Amino acid sequence: MDLLVERMRCVPRFLALRNRRSGGLLSLEDLRDLTQEVLGIAWQKLAEYRGDATLETWLFAISAHVFLNAARRSTRRKRSTVAGEDLLGREAVAHDAPPEDYAHVHACLAELPEHDAKIVRARAFEGLEFAEIAAATGHSLPALKARYYRALQALRGCLGPYLRRER
Repeated sequence: MDLLVERMRCVPRFLALRNRRSGGLLSLEDLRDLTQEVLGIAWQKLAEYRGDATLETWLFAISAHVFLNAARRSTRRKRSTVAGEDLLGREAVAHDAPPEDYAHVHACLAELPEHDAKIVRARAFEGLEFAEIAAATGHSLPALKARYYRALQALRGCLGPYLRRER
């Protein structure tokens, strides 16, 4: 047991290295929580460890997977703090960029049917996954994606003059 505990001490180092390489996305507290999560998963799956690779390699794979999931959640939370409302109508925190910088984007969004504009906002501004939006709106995934991409096409047409001007 002591040898197993000693070999599992690599997990916090793996996570810290991954965090540094990702630009320090997660706080020290988040890394501690992830360490506990990785160790819990490893303990639960220890019977599945076949010994094809070293224990540290197996732990590294689990650590990488858990870290990527946490990084996605962190990024999604950061992206959800843009101006406006989220898909469910709750007020969101204002974004740092001045609203006039994106006035043309919001003007073009206002020209879309309201339901399509909500889908675009949820995906582009709040960083929600298609499955999350589909569940919240009651659409099937293929229908939601079709609406989203048609709405983007309409936005490209509306934003064309602005896009050409910025180049």
